[in-house]
Amino acid sequence: MADVTDRDRGQLIVITGLAIALALVVMVLLLNSVIYTGNLATRSVDAGSQSAIAYQQTTTDGVGAIVDRVNTRNYTSWSAAQANVTENISTYDAVAGRQYLDRGTVATINEPSLTTTDGYLIRHSNTSRAFTSANTTVLATGRQANWTVAQDVERVRNHQLTVTESSLTQTTTPQQGFSVAVVENGTSSQWHTYIYKNSTHILLAVKNESDTSPTPLPSCAVSGPTATIDLTTGTVNGTDCPGLTWAKGVSGPYDVEYQNGDAARGTYELTVAQSAGMDTLRDTHLYGPTSGQSPSYSYAVYSTSFEIVYETRTLHYRAPVRVAPEEPA
Repeated sequence: MADVTDRDRGQLIVITGLAIALALVVMVLLLNSVIYTGNLATRSVDAGSQSAIAYQQTTTDGVGAIVDRVNTRNYTSWSAAQANVTENISTYDAVAGRQYLDRGTVATINEPSLTTTDGYLIRHSNTSRAFTSANTTVLATGRQANWTVAQDVERVRNHQLTVTESSLTQTTTPQQGFSVAVVENGTSSQWHTYIYKNSTHILLAVKNESDTSPTPLPSCAVSGPTATIDLTTGTVNGTDCPGLTWAKGVSGPYDVEYQNGDAARGTYELTVAQSAGMDTLRDTHLYGPTSGQSPSYSYAVYSTSFEIVYETRTLHYRAPVRVAPEEPA
């Protein structure tokens, strides 16, 4: 065997070191490749998921608009309201689905899963009439002015009022003005919002269940001939009104009452879920669907539920959706 010199040993050490270094470089490259591939996959899934969530939100908004638009047709039965809502949702789904198919995506409402919840649409559209009961057999003005608009309901949505400034009570005491009250059944828990005016503005005040007196909301004051107040979304003329939180501290079932209704004129509407109490009340204080008078009720769809499907080559997304436009959180 040939003798191994110090020079040979040095060469072996260098070669071995180079081999180890090369192996390390290869391992680093492979690891970076794996990480890079993983990142691409993650980004692809996130992008797909975001698209699916965007479709879900778009569908929720679209169906919500359909439900509210179709509800305005003064239905005399729930079956008629349900059929029209279902037909319009099916048409919307077909049109929207074709647009997604053009991009290689299946995006659709699983129509066999579609269900609806019955409700009532309550409206007052006569701007010259005070916000009083339709029960003309009640001769005492106070009893017509203080009345129950919706009885024994669990859910209320899209409760909007447009009030005229000239009809409101000018006062520094909110309780002297018109108010909307939510009264929890079987308890003393109540929530109130008061609508009144001073010499220059339409004003609001709120008394939550735990409050001892109303709290004025000066940041929500409106200067103008009218103000549109959305009680269930907490806005005035489309702008957030801090402190205006629907039925804070009150749980359902509850009654919705108008108090001092002779101290406000304009328009209002609200949609409530069907209840036994509402079935009894509707013909006491409200005119019927075909009366053409205010205030009136008509049969409506309160909410709808369904499953959405969103599928691409790399993503399969399904989710349950419930649509109840402008329902308090």
